[in-house]
Amino acid sequence: AGNIANLLNLSNFSSATSSASQLSFLTNDVTSTTGTTTASIRGLLNQNFGKGMGSLIFSTLNNGTTSEAARLTGGGNFGLGTSTPNWSLQVASTTPYIAITDTDAGANLKHWLISNIGGTFNLGTSSDSLTSTSSVLSITQTGNGLATSTWTGGFVIRNDQGGTDALTYDYSSNITTIDNLQIGQSSFDTDSGIVTWTDLT
Repeated sequence: AGNIANLLNLSNFSSATSSASQLSFLTNDVTSTTGTTTASIRGLLNQNFGKGMGSLIFSTLNNGTTSEAARLTGGGNFGLGTSTPNWSLQVASTTPYIAITDTDAGANLKHWLISNIGGTFNLGTSSDSLTSTSSVLSITQTGNGLATSTWTGGFVIRNDQGGTDALTYDYSSNITTIDNLQIGQSSFDTDSGIVTWTDLT
């Protein structure tokens, strides 16, 4: 990493777990003459034994209260909305969304959203005004490791070698088109009823 010099140190020499050093950003408002903390960055001691562990906490002013907004743990996990991130990136709230925005896209085509609402995974879009969202794909857990997927609108499975698309569903006509279908051996129960097979070849 080369030669590093500490030009600024924020020190708290207490060794107790949860001891911290904090950098606060203050401004004045109409209700305080001593300044209001709008944001802070805190270095927190999480473990004071063994090799020790620490984390970095980012807090912001929201609805009159400065509270934790994000945390980077000693293990390298980053959490938004959670103080205990268990993965490299964890986003937590009552309605968590992750947005991917293409600023060069056309009208109402800029935003794709990933969300988890009530245990249902959604892939969807948002209008430019951010007032309207729509789900394109929803996956709902049904237990025993199974899930139910729901597509809104049509979908296409492309043939990446060119030619006719492998599978197409046109929602406007409610028609599913399969370019080439191969099935294995079929069997039927003894009391399965009447079975009719038409040879289309």
